[in-house]
Order: sequence, then structure tokens, then C-alpha cells
Amino acid sequence: FISLSSARLASLFGLDQTVSSHGNEFFQYTAPKQPKKSQTAAGQAAQKAPVAPAASGAPSVFVATAVHAYRYTNGQYLKQGKYGAAVVGNHATKEYRLLLYISQQQQITTARIHPGFVLTVQPNNYSTFYDDQRQNWSIMFESEKAAMDFSKQVCIAKCNSSPVLDSVLSQDLLLGEGQGAEGGDSLEVAYTGWLFQNNGLGQVFDSNVNKDKLLRLKLGSGKVIKGWEEGMMGMKKGGRRYLIIPPAWAYGAQGVAGRVPPDSTLVFEVEVRR
Repeated sequence: FISLSSARLASLFGLDQTVSSHGNEFFQYTAPKQPKKSQTAAGQAAQKAPVAPAASGAPSVFVATAVHAYRYTNGQYLKQGKYGAAVVGNHATKEYRLLLYISQQQQITTARIHPGFVLTVQPNNYSTFYDDQRQNWSIMFESEKAAMDFSKQVCIAKCNSSPVLDSVLSQDLLLGEGQGAEGGDSLEVAYTGWLFQNNGLGQVFDSNVNKDKLLRLKLGSGKVIKGWEEGMMGMKKGGRRYLIIPPAWAYGAQGVAGRVPPDSTLVFEVEVRR
């Protein structure tokens, strides 16, 4: 049984907030109640003793926020109300989930996050997904930032659920407008790149976000790493995307002296400006 503390839930529904991966204290197993009849000294000691969590450890909350939830029924999305949405998981067992819930006791639905899980980003801070029962849901976030932060954590969980990442994982953050980029198109891009370390973002190794010059590239020309060529297809002007790129699609066993160690998995947030 998994429970979120009621204080944390109460605050969730009032405002947007992201819980860091250190938020273990908000997320614990509920221990079964001890039987009352054994009121011996040993029985009393057992009641007072803390219950040790499973060896694999309790799950962590990576992001949790309030959303307006809609359930797809008979050809239309019907509003269900204001729920909490969270990405939770356990690095030891490599199990990750997207939860919708009303309270500590009342979980509405759950979707296992695996490499093939799809969170479809739509305009106006909406996203859609299928739960474990193949029920389709649409959730509306309360801000653009909340929607993007949630999408990033889903993408990271997909990466962490994969035994071996052997292709580029891409997750839209913002769709942008107009035609999607194709091979041969020239783009001007703002980006930040991180090393993927300890199941999440490590240090930034490159960024042009606060610089005057955007990166110019022609898709398909082979001038950038293969993971970018693959991961940026279909992006639109104003679109943002999260890319998690395994070493074979990035700098491989060579790395980049002083910046990217050999065999590094990389994370990029990319934005097409022109």
C-alpha cells in the first residue's frame, strides 16, 4: 500500500509544487495494524516497534501537482474534477508509475511508466495518457511550467525503467506551431545539455540559452550527434523537447575531453526558435 501524507496532499491541491527526488518522507508504505489481543510485554513491544520498509526501499515522489482530470467515455472527455497527479518510483526495483489521486486513501488510477509509455502533450497545458486498464485520460495542468516539469519527470522515469537504453527517448514539453521539421530543414536552436547521472540530471556540460548566438543546424547533414538528428524530427517553431540520448547516439566511448566522460548518457532540453 502506498500513501502520500495528507499534509502534502492538502498543499498539492492549493498550489503547484515540485517535490524533489529526496521527497521520500512524504511517501511511505502503510504498516498493517498489530492485533490488539496480545497485550503481553512482547506484544506491546511489537506494537511500538517501527516496521522496517521492504528491502528495496520505499518509493520516491519525483513530481506532484494539481490537475483538472477528464476521462474519455463514449467518444468524449468528461470532467472528473481536480486531482493530484504524481510520478513516483523506486530506483532499486526500476518500477515507476503515474498516479492520479484524490487523497491519501483514494487513488483514482495508475499507469506503469515503461520505455513504451506515451504521454501526449497537447496545446493549452493538456496532456493525455492511457492507464493500466487502457482507459484514456486527459489532464490539464495549472501552468505551462507545471506541465513541462511533469513531462520531464515522465521522460526520466521512462529512461530509468529501461534495462538498457538503446535508442533516443524524446518527450515533447511544448508543441510549438506550424510545420514539423524534416530532413534538410535548417533550424536555429536554444539548448542545454546535462550528463545523466545517478538516475537523473547531473552537471550541465553545455548550454547556449543565455548566449547571443543560437545553434544553427541542418537536419540530416550529419553535423550534430546522431541523437539530435533523430530526436528533433517533427519539432515545430516554438516547440520544446526533452531528449535522453544513449552513448552510441552521442559521443560514445570517446566522450569529449574535459566535458563528457566516455560512455555518457546525455539529456538535452531543446527549443526551436526559427
